[in-house]
Amino acid sequence: MPSAPRPNHISIRTAAVVAAFGLVAGSARCEAQEVGGYAGAFLNRAVPARSAALAGAFTPFRAGGDALFGNPASLAGLDQRAASFSYSFLPYNQHLGMAGFGMPAGGAAGIGGSIVYYGLSDVPAYTQDGKRNGTTGSSEWAISAAGALKIGPGAIGTTIRYLGFTPVGTGLESSTGYALDLGGMLEFENTFTDHDWFYASATLNNLAGEQKGPHRLAAASARLSGSYLYPLQETQGVPARVDPTGLPTVAHAKPEAYVLGIAEIRLAQYDPLPPAVSLAAECGIPGTPVGIRLGWGTRTSITTGFSVHWPQNLIIDVAGALGGDIAGANAATATITYLF
Repeated sequence: MPSAPRPNHISIRTAAVVAAFGLVAGSARCEAQEVGGYAGAFLNRAVPARSAALAGAFTPFRAGGDALFGNPASLAGLDQRAASFSYSFLPYNQHLGMAGFGMPAGGAAGIGGSIVYYGLSDVPAYTQDGKRNGTTGSSEWAISAAGALKIGPGAIGTTIRYLGFTPVGTGLESSTGYALDLGGMLEFENTFTDHDWFYASATLNNLAGEQKGPHRLAAASARLSGSYLYPLQETQGVPARVDPTGLPTVAHAKPEAYVLGIAEIRLAQYDPLPPAVSLAAECGIPGTPVGIRLGWGTRTSITTGFSVHWPQNLIIDVAGALGGDIAGANAATATITYLF
């Protein structure tokens, strides 16, 4: 006789779907082979719209309320408070949202925080004999706090995250844990011409932490990026900041019209694929409050987006992925940043 459906049981087929699209979204494909997956792996997605439009790449230039998602060290470069709210429109009943803020703390430091939510719903569940048995899903979240200190031409920063995971209809237990990131960056002015900039950024993610429950702590990863900024207008001098060691910091205002090129490489522990590479460009159009972005990545294919800085204290960013696999790219993302 056919076996009766068991309400708390899901088949390997269902577990694979949940793992691939929910519990380890955006992580290495090998992680999808385990039902529990890695805690916080969904953060490997490009959460803010600007990063999504740049194929996941990060640049410290004009970092805002979402600065700690790329490199916590960039918080030290903030010159005003910023709050960001973002939502990604994803396929397969996935939900990804973010709220974050950043603010200067004294003349050479910055602090920030964020909360990110990822959910997956209405995944079909089946019994061992292949019969439909309701639906499953999961929800994950991460609460982060970060701080950074500017030292000479560079900065260092750290982020600590509290992670949570709640399954629905899978038979798995909830879990919580924490993880630690470290970041550093260097900013050079007048590298090739007068008043151009070069940024070097490095981040170590999930360097330490602990996780309790069906998840394992997210695999350690590293991201290295370089950005070159060429202004399309003259920049004005501003009073130099002095860091805690007495060294002066960069002393020119950033341009509104510019061309920015970015290259980034990301490496992850246990990832069977080659390192992820992203190449991207951003342009502030002269005489307008509009910026345009274009990116390409080995995990995301082609991405694009734009930003509108209007009125003076509001920035709207929109991004879309024109290709790539589900784990690597967002379908569409919108971010609103308020400066105050």
